[in-house]
Amino acid sequence: MYFHNTLIELVGEGHKDEFTLDGVEENTEEWYSDRSLKKDIIDAVRVNHIQFGECPVGEPCHRTFTITNHTQRQALRFEWEADATFHFSPKMGHLLPRCAKDITVTLKSDVPAVFRKHLVKCKVTKINFELPRRKVQDWNE
Repeated sequence: MYFHNTLIELVGEGHKDEFTLDGVEENTEEWYSDRSLKKDIIDAVRVNHIQFGECPVGEPCHRTFTITNHTQRQALRFEWEADATFHFSPKMGHLLPRCAKDITVTLKSDVPAVFRKHLVKCKVTKINFELPRRKVQDWNE
């Protein structure tokens, strides 16, 4: 009996995110070029995205997801930098360590429009408190 030995090369990266967007789709696009394949390098871009589908003109379409702070001791402040067509609620907020908040994003356009790869920034900054952690209330709830 004859067996073939086949070798495969596995490429990956391990990391732990301080915060995540949960309940959004993950769009993985991979671009390959002959040059990068020859060098055994594969470039992949991972983008979180929200699919609204077809929405009636002039009527709001809502999608909800969760933003989670995975740190043990670090409070975070987040702020969505969106244009008037997209509305985030809450637009700004704070996440205590190991806490999560639901975010609702609303798309409302008064004219026919197509949005493809419409990027929206979420600015996240770390917050330091002078009080002990147990004395800090979650002021967004």
